Amino acid sequence: SELTLASEVQPKNVAPLVNRSDWTMEDVLASKVSIRFSQKSLEAAMQDIAEQMRDELTGLPFAFEIRIVGTDLEPEGITRNQQIRDFQSTGEPLANVLTQLVIKANPVQTVVSPTETDQKLVWVKSPEQAGTILITTRNAAAANSVELPTAFQSTD
Repeated sequence: SELTLASEVQPKNVAPLVNRSDWTMEDVLASKVSIRFSQKSLEAAMQDIAEQMRDELTGLPFAFEIRIVGTDLEPEGITRNQQIRDFQSTGEPLANVLTQLVIKANPVQTVVSPTETDQKLVWVKSPEQAGTILITTRNAAAANSVELPTAFQSTD
């Protein structure tokens, strides 16, 4: 039972946000989220976060979704079942949590900063579907001319 409790998405310590009809994706990415688990697949972690955000952010003018682009991950040897272990984040903006999760799921575990080229796994805002976050790779994003979030951009 302890493992079950530890693997659940933990609700925020505040009431759900007010129902708004003027949400933007930037508002969603800035929203605070808390999550803790001992081990989950990349896919399960993303499903849990998406569900939590949909539950807490009422009145979104779009259907919020986090989608893993499996065909982008395959050439890098990354799978949806990539395991993330010992993860905890409390009251962090969703953008930061997503960045931390893809770092933990990255196949190269020596990465120190998300700006490194060895940080193969990234998240991006879908250029085609409003309200959708894509879990993809740095190479696939570049090949599709999709701009990386600031956290993954090199300052060189």
